[in-house]
Amino acid sequence: MRIDVDGLSVSYGDHLAVDHVDLAIPSGGWLGLIGPNGSGKSSLLRAICGLVDFEGEVRFDGQPIATREKKKLARSIAVVPQRPVLPPQMSVTEYVLLGRTPHISFFGTESAHDRTVAGDVIDRLELAAFAGRPLGSLSGGEAQRAVLARAIAQQAPLLLLDEPTAALDIGHGQLVLELVDELRDERGLSVVSAMHDLTLAGQFADRLALLSSGRLLASGSVREVLSERTLARHYGTELSVVEDGAGGVAVLPRRRASKRRPAGEDTA
Repeated sequence: MRIDVDGLSVSYGDHLAVDHVDLAIPSGGWLGLIGPNGSGKSSLLRAICGLVDFEGEVRFDGQPIATREKKKLARSIAVVPQRPVLPPQMSVTEYVLLGRTPHISFFGTESAHDRTVAGDVIDRLELAAFAGRPLGSLSGGEAQRAVLARAIAQQAPLLLLDEPTAALDIGHGQLVLELVDELRDERGLSVVSAMHDLTLAGQFADRLALLSSGRLLASGSVREVLSERTLARHYGTELSVVEDGAGGVAVLPRRRASKRRPAGEDTA
Protein backbone atom coordinates (compact mmCIF):
# COMPACT_ATOMS: atom_id res chain seq x y z
CA MET A 1 0.00 0.00 0.00
CA ARG A 2 1.33 3.44 -0.95
CA ILE A 3 0.80 6.26 1.55
CA ASP A 4 0.86 9.96 0.59
CA VAL A 5 0.72 12.73 3.18
CA ASP A 6 0.18 16.23 1.81
CA GLY A 7 0.23 19.42 3.89
CA LEU A 8 -0.75 17.58 7.07
CA SER A 9 -1.23 19.67 10.22
CA VAL A 10 -2.50 18.62 13.66
CA SER A 11 -3.54 21.07 16.37
CA TYR A 12 -4.58 20.57 19.98
CA GLY A 13 -6.29 23.82 20.86
CA ASP A 14 -3.73 26.57 20.29
CA HIS A 15 -0.83 24.10 20.08
CA LEU A 16 0.32 23.17 16.58
CA ALA A 17 1.72 19.66 16.97
CA VAL A 18 2.33 18.90 13.27
CA ASP A 19 2.98 21.72 10.83
CA HIS A 20 2.29 21.12 7.10
CA VAL A 21 4.17 17.87 6.65
CA ASP A 22 4.54 16.20 3.24
CA LEU A 23 5.62 12.55 3.03
CA ALA A 24 5.40 9.64 0.59
CA ILE A 25 5.87 5.97 1.53
CA PRO A 26 5.94 3.53 -1.40
CA SER A 27 4.23 0.16 -1.16
CA GLY A 28 6.47 -2.15 0.84
CA GLY A 29 8.57 0.74 2.15
CA TRP A 30 9.61 1.46 5.73
CA LEU A 31 9.71 5.09 6.86
CA GLY A 32 11.28 5.83 10.24
CA LEU A 33 10.10 8.96 12.07
CA ILE A 34 12.80 10.37 14.33
CA GLY A 35 13.14 13.52 16.39
CA PRO A 36 13.38 14.75 19.98
CA ASN A 37 10.53 14.40 22.46
CA GLY A 38 7.51 16.51 21.52
CA SER A 39 8.53 16.76 17.88
CA GLY A 40 5.15 15.52 16.57
CA LYS A 41 5.95 11.90 15.69
CA SER A 42 3.03 10.34 17.60
CA SER A 43 0.57 12.98 16.39
CA LEU A 44 1.62 12.34 12.80
CA LEU A 45 1.02 8.60 13.23
CA ARG A 46 -2.40 9.21 14.79
CA ALA A 47 -3.37 11.44 11.89
CA ILE A 48 -2.29 8.87 9.30
CA CYS A 49 -4.65 6.30 10.82
CA GLY A 50 -7.47 8.81 11.36
CA LEU A 51 -7.39 8.89 15.17
CA VAL A 52 -7.08 12.69 15.38
CA ASP A 53 -8.52 15.50 13.30
CA PHE A 54 -6.11 17.08 10.88
CA GLU A 55 -5.81 19.53 8.02
CA GLY A 56 -4.34 18.43 4.73
CA GLU A 57 -4.76 15.03 3.12
CA VAL A 58 -3.74 11.41 3.69
CA ARG A 59 -4.19 8.99 0.79
CA PHE A 60 -3.88 5.21 0.65
CA ASP A 61 -3.18 4.01 -2.89
CA GLY A 62 -4.45 7.37 -4.12
CA GLN A 63 -7.72 7.31 -2.16
CA PRO A 64 -8.24 9.89 0.62
CA ILE A 65 -8.84 8.11 3.93
CA ALA A 66 -11.82 10.41 4.53
CA THR A 67 -13.65 8.63 1.69
CA ARG A 68 -12.59 5.13 2.65
CA GLU A 69 -15.23 2.85 4.15
CA LYS A 70 -14.62 2.28 7.89
CA LYS A 71 -14.52 -1.51 7.64
CA LYS A 72 -12.08 -1.32 4.75
CA LEU A 73 -9.97 1.21 6.65
CA ALA A 74 -9.87 -1.11 9.69
CA ARG A 75 -8.55 -3.89 7.47
CA SER A 76 -5.94 -1.57 5.97
CA ILE A 77 -4.16 -0.29 9.10
CA ALA A 78 -2.70 -2.04 12.13
CA VAL A 79 -1.47 0.22 14.92
CA VAL A 80 0.88 -0.34 17.85
CA PRO A 81 0.33 2.68 20.14
CA GLN A 82 2.90 3.99 22.57
CA ARG A 83 0.60 3.51 25.58
CA PRO A 84 -1.85 0.68 24.85
CA VAL A 85 -4.75 0.00 27.20
CA LEU A 86 -4.81 -3.71 28.03
CA PRO A 87 -7.72 -5.62 29.64
CA PRO A 88 -5.86 -7.25 32.57
CA GLN A 89 -8.00 -10.42 32.78
CA MET A 90 -7.89 -11.26 29.07
CA SER A 91 -5.48 -13.99 28.04
CA VAL A 92 -2.69 -13.37 25.55
CA THR A 93 -4.37 -15.64 22.97
CA GLU A 94 -7.73 -13.91 23.34
CA TYR A 95 -6.06 -10.53 22.99
CA VAL A 96 -4.07 -11.47 19.89
CA LEU A 97 -7.26 -12.85 18.32
CA LEU A 98 -8.75 -9.34 18.57
CA GLY A 99 -6.46 -8.50 15.68
CA ARG A 100 -8.66 -10.70 13.49
CA THR A 101 -11.82 -8.67 14.30
CA PRO A 102 -11.82 -6.66 11.02
CA HIS A 103 -11.95 -9.97 9.11
CA ILE A 104 -14.94 -11.39 11.03
CA SER A 105 -18.56 -10.64 10.16
CA PHE A 106 -20.73 -8.76 12.66
CA PHE A 107 -22.36 -11.89 14.06
CA GLY A 108 -19.45 -14.22 13.29
CA THR A 109 -16.80 -15.83 15.46
CA GLU A 110 -13.14 -16.66 14.97
CA SER A 111 -12.50 -19.35 12.38
CA ALA A 112 -9.85 -22.05 12.44
CA HIS A 113 -7.86 -19.85 10.05
CA ASP A 114 -8.05 -16.90 12.46
CA ARG A 115 -6.73 -19.07 15.28
CA THR A 116 -3.95 -20.40 13.07
CA VAL A 117 -2.88 -16.87 12.16
CA ALA A 118 -2.89 -15.80 15.81
CA GLY A 119 -1.01 -18.91 16.92
CA ASP A 120 1.65 -18.44 14.28
CA VAL A 121 2.30 -14.85 15.38
CA ILE A 122 2.39 -15.89 19.04
CA ASP A 123 5.04 -18.47 18.18
CA ARG A 124 7.11 -16.10 16.08
CA LEU A 125 7.19 -13.50 18.86
CA GLU A 126 8.16 -16.15 21.43
CA LEU A 127 4.91 -15.77 23.39
CA ALA A 128 3.76 -19.41 23.39
CA ALA A 129 4.70 -19.86 27.05
CA PHE A 130 2.41 -16.95 27.94
CA ALA A 131 -0.51 -17.81 25.64
CA GLY A 132 -2.91 -18.71 28.46
CA ARG A 133 -1.72 -16.08 30.91
CA PRO A 134 -3.80 -12.96 31.66
CA LEU A 135 -2.34 -9.75 30.31
CA GLY A 136 -2.25 -8.24 33.78
CA SER A 137 0.33 -10.83 34.88
CA LEU A 138 2.87 -9.95 32.16
CA SER A 139 5.95 -7.80 32.44
CA GLY A 140 6.09 -4.60 30.42
CA GLY A 141 8.16 -6.22 27.67
CA GLU A 142 5.93 -9.29 27.49
CA ALA A 143 2.82 -7.11 27.25
CA GLN A 144 4.44 -5.02 24.51
CA ARG A 145 5.07 -8.16 22.46
CA ALA A 146 1.40 -9.14 22.90
CA VAL A 147 0.37 -5.74 21.53
CA LEU A 148 2.67 -6.24 18.55
CA ALA A 149 1.30 -9.75 18.04
CA ARG A 150 -2.26 -8.44 17.90
CA ALA A 151 -1.28 -5.84 15.29
CA ILE A 152 0.62 -8.34 13.14
CA ALA A 153 -2.22 -10.89 13.36
CA GLN A 154 -4.46 -8.29 11.74
CA GLN A 155 -2.54 -8.82 8.47
CA ALA A 156 -3.14 -5.24 7.36
CA PRO A 157 -1.05 -3.88 4.48
CA LEU A 158 0.03 -0.87 6.60
CA LEU A 159 1.64 -1.16 10.04
CA LEU A 160 2.08 1.95 12.22
CA LEU A 161 4.49 1.54 15.14
CA ASP A 162 4.86 4.12 17.91
CA GLU A 163 8.05 3.34 19.86
CA PRO A 164 7.63 -0.45 19.38
CA THR A 165 10.83 -1.43 21.20
CA ALA A 166 10.63 1.00 24.14
CA ALA A 167 9.75 -1.70 26.72
CA LEU A 168 11.77 -4.51 25.16
CA ASP A 169 15.20 -5.83 25.98
CA ILE A 170 17.77 -5.72 23.19
CA GLY A 171 17.14 -9.31 22.08
CA HIS A 172 13.36 -9.07 21.83
CA GLY A 173 13.61 -5.61 20.28
CA GLN A 174 15.72 -7.09 17.51
CA LEU A 175 13.33 -10.06 17.20
CA VAL A 176 10.31 -7.79 16.72
CA LEU A 177 11.92 -5.55 14.10
CA GLU A 178 13.32 -8.50 12.17
CA LEU A 179 9.85 -10.09 12.08
CA VAL A 180 8.37 -6.85 10.75
CA ASP A 181 11.11 -6.78 8.11
CA GLU A 182 10.35 -10.40 7.16
CA LEU A 183 6.68 -9.51 6.72
CA ARG A 184 7.67 -6.78 4.31
CA ASP A 185 9.27 -9.46 2.13
CA GLU A 186 6.41 -11.93 2.58
CA ARG A 187 3.44 -9.58 2.15
CA GLY A 188 4.76 -6.29 0.78
CA LEU A 189 3.89 -4.72 4.13
CA SER A 190 4.33 -0.93 4.38
CA VAL A 191 5.65 0.38 7.71
CA VAL A 192 5.80 3.77 9.41
CA SER A 193 7.55 3.73 12.79
CA ALA A 194 8.33 6.42 15.35
CA MET A 195 11.54 5.46 17.16
CA HIS A 196 13.86 7.06 19.71
CA ASP A 197 16.64 4.56 19.06
CA LEU A 198 18.40 6.12 16.10
CA THR A 199 20.59 3.09 15.46
CA LEU A 200 17.61 0.72 15.18
CA ALA A 201 15.73 3.26 13.06
CA GLY A 202 18.69 3.48 10.71
CA GLN A 203 19.21 -0.28 10.50
CA PHE A 204 15.62 -1.20 9.63
CA ALA A 205 14.01 1.77 7.87
CA ASP A 206 14.55 2.47 4.18
CA ARG A 207 14.15 6.20 4.68
CA LEU A 208 14.02 8.55 7.64
CA ALA A 209 12.07 11.71 8.37
CA LEU A 210 13.40 14.04 11.08
CA LEU A 211 10.77 16.12 12.88
CA SER A 212 11.26 18.97 15.34
CA SER A 213 8.54 21.20 16.81
CA GLY A 214 6.07 19.62 14.40
CA ARG A 215 8.01 20.52 11.27
CA LEU A 216 9.74 18.19 8.83
CA LEU A 217 13.37 19.29 8.87
CA ALA A 218 15.06 16.51 6.92
CA SER A 219 14.03 13.43 4.97
CA GLY A 220 15.86 10.99 2.79
CA SER A 221 18.09 7.97 3.00
CA VAL A 222 19.52 6.81 6.31
CA ARG A 223 22.96 8.21 5.54
CA GLU A 224 21.52 11.54 4.41
CA VAL A 225 19.52 12.09 7.60
CA LEU A 226 21.81 10.47 10.18
CA SER A 227 24.65 12.94 9.84
CA GLU A 228 26.50 14.15 12.93
CA ARG A 229 25.92 17.79 12.07
CA THR A 230 22.17 17.37 11.53
CA LEU A 231 21.65 15.30 14.67
CA ALA A 232 23.73 17.62 16.87
CA ARG A 233 21.74 20.62 15.68
CA HIS A 234 18.31 19.15 16.41
CA TYR A 235 18.99 16.90 19.41
CA GLY A 236 21.11 19.45 21.26
CA THR A 237 23.95 17.05 22.01
CA GLU A 238 27.05 15.59 20.41
CA LEU A 239 26.59 12.22 18.68
CA SER A 240 28.94 10.01 16.70
CA VAL A 241 27.71 8.19 13.59
CA VAL A 242 29.91 5.18 12.88
CA GLU A 243 29.93 2.25 10.47
CA ASP A 244 28.47 -0.86 12.13
CA GLY A 245 30.53 -3.35 10.13
CA ALA A 246 27.52 -4.75 8.28
CA GLY A 247 26.92 -1.97 5.80
CA GLY A 248 24.83 0.14 8.19
CA VAL A 249 25.48 2.85 10.74
CA ALA A 250 25.24 3.17 14.51
CA VAL A 251 24.56 6.38 16.42
CA LEU A 252 26.45 6.70 19.69
CA PRO A 253 26.23 9.41 22.37
CA ARG A 254 29.44 11.34 22.83
CA ARG A 255 30.08 12.18 26.47
CA ARG A 256 30.82 15.81 27.19
CA ALA A 257 34.17 16.60 28.81
CA SER A 258 34.01 15.67 32.48
CA LYS A 259 34.49 18.34 35.12
CA ARG A 260 35.47 15.82 37.74
CA ARG A 261 38.89 16.21 39.31
CA PRO A 262 41.51 13.60 38.49
CA ALA A 263 41.72 10.78 41.01
CA GLY A 264 43.95 11.63 43.93
CA GLU A 265 43.84 15.42 43.39
CA ASP A 266 43.67 17.38 46.65
CA THR A 267 40.26 19.08 47.01
CA ALA A 268 41.07 20.84 50.28
